Amino acid sequence: MENLKQEVLKGFEINPKSIIKSKHSYICKTSGKTKVIQKAQASESALVCADKLKSELEKKGYPVYDKFYKSTQNLPYFALDGEKYIMTDFKDFSDSDFSDGNDVKKIIQTTALFHRISKTINIETDTKTNILNIYEKQLANFKNIKKNISSKGSFSEFDVIFIKNYDYFLKKASNAMSLLKDLFKNPECSRNFELLCHNNIKEETAVKYNGTTSLISFENVSKGLFISDFSDIINRYVRKHTPPALSFESILETYFKINPLSDTEIKILQAILKFPAKYMKICCDFYSKGMPFVPNSIINHLKCIISQKNIYENYTKYI
Repeated sequence: MENLKQEVLKGFEINPKSIIKSKHSYICKTSGKTKVIQKAQASESALVCADKLKSELEKKGYPVYDKFYKSTQNLPYFALDGEKYIMTDFKDFSDSDFSDGNDVKKIIQTTALFHRISKTINIETDTKTNILNIYEKQLANFKNIKKNISSKGSFSEFDVIFIKNYDYFLKKASNAMSLLKDLFKNPECSRNFELLCHNNIKEETAVKYNGTTSLISFENVSKGLFISDFSDIINRYVRKHTPPALSFESILETYFKINPLSDTEIKILQAILKFPAKYMKICCDFYSKGMPFVPNSIINHLKCIISQKNIYENYTKYI
């Protein structure tokens, strides 16, 4: 990692006493608060949107840990030589653990709070996410993969795993899509696509600081199906903790206490949880890249999901 350019420091009007380079950022010790400067991967519009959202969330009582500082360009970033830099206060927070039931409850609580508050925020996002379109494309690609494999003269280990489990995951995906399409004939369901969705809740974006847990990194926020955030948390927890210690009922109750869902929204959640999104994405991404070899990490990932399918079925069988 190269040294931090002086122009960037001037752009944020700081004169640090020392700079410590970490893997992806620069920790700048000043006479006041310690700051963190890092290159931003998001677009300019996504950074501006995230900045506005954080300000609104903070006004409404949500704990914002990574608020951007304005640069001399009067933007929540400093642009230099085709790169964008962002600066935040340094906070010694730690990642959440999705295999820890207590951590997961706190992640659910802060996500529910974010969803509840964001319903009162009117903000235009960089993108809109239509999960129905995403699932339809994945399902179509999944079927095409089967056709392409069938025409091969020899099969890789990945091909064999795909073929053996094709019927199971095709049925799961098709049934979930049928449920979602029926649900979205209802105008109430369509309104769910206009609510804010974080889209990137994981260990390093649901962080712990001073005894509280909060979401950070809002650059991927979009108008979309907010319930998909909740389903992502449930799926990640089941994968990380086998068998899950928290009951499915207690997970729902934890979320509902802060952000109650309507009967229709609960049905949407049920349908999304039935769709094997992780398995479909891994398969579609692998075949679309046309890799000449199959990395062991991908094979192991697939095998892990397949080995957990009965546990997942039992865990969500009451929905």
